[in-house]
Amino acid sequence: TMGAATLFGSAAISANIRRELVPGLTAMGGVRLGTYSQGGASVDIDTGLALALQYDPPDMGSSRPYASVSVAASHQRLRYARTYLAMGQPAAGGGKTSSYGASVSAQLGWVARLGSRAEAAASVSYTRQWQNTAGYGEAPGVGNPFSAIIERSASRANIVSAGAQYTQLLGSRIELGLNGGVSHSFGGRTGADARIGTLQVSSRLDDFTTWDVGARAGLRLGGGVTVDVFITHVRAPEEIGSGTHGGVGLRLPL
Repeated sequence: TMGAATLFGSAAISANIRRELVPGLTAMGGVRLGTYSQGGASVDIDTGLALALQYDPPDMGSSRPYASVSVAASHQRLRYARTYLAMGQPAAGGGKTSSYGASVSAQLGWVARLGSRAEAAASVSYTRQWQNTAGYGEAPGVGNPFSAIIERSASRANIVSAGAQYTQLLGSRIELGLNGGVSHSFGGRTGADARIGTLQVSSRLDDFTTWDVGARAGLRLGGGVTVDVFITHVRAPEEIGSGTHGGVGLRLPL
């Protein structure tokens, strides 16, 4: 199958494809291009590529395990703006930078058909992420007496996740789905130390947990074509930022 999607809550377009190589072994790939803003940061360009292999034992019936491994890469171009008070007077700083990221992950799960119209699945996964960020610098001046400078840095983090989903077919054409999950990031390291004016600030990546919940409605148009509408809310610590995203997608047979 092949799919495409666009999002709101941000602006993005993505496309993905999956194809069975041999019985039980499926290759998947996807690309995305988008832009979004959050917490004073504006990501003008966000691009990504992901590839995965999934093994789903073909002879175990309607309730069976599956496993997958995947790799992903991304690139972002960012702008940042901040406002603050300097000796009681308003001041502002801003600048640009870019970053490159990569990750590898492994997932184990179980999928079960609950009759002819319902399906449930649950999974756990582990992801290792790396990110390299170019240097960031603000122009000093009267309007920005405490300009910020951040040297080029490399960061890494580990993420463990657990999730579940449920899909129900209504009639012969409408699919409804619910999903939720929790992720915990730990053991993070960053070299993104900053200098604000003459003050040196050391950065660190604390462990944190995020939660997500989502829903999807799909309309089967015939010939293997399905149109999806979906929405997802992510709850995260304040320093990370929570958000809601949604969009529409199109699934096509190959």
